[in-house]
Amino acid sequence: MRYRVIVGLDYSTKPTIIRRILAGEHDIPWEERGMKRAEPGAIVDDLPPQSVPAMLAKGQIEVIDGG
Repeated sequence: MRYRVIVGLDYSTKPTIIRRILAGEHDIPWEERGMKRAEPGAIVDDLPPQSVPAMLAKGQIEVIDGG
């Protein structure tokens, strides 16, 4: 899926890091997180799948197409 970013986002594309963050672990060193930045208007296809529903609900992204 491709998404248009509505608000600037910082996100990790590393599944293991995302699982740790979602489990409440917040002391992960920034450099280990592998963060990416997407500015408003950017088209992205690498958002963490487990984060997409919440991002859509909050209006942070919108679906562009299926790929």
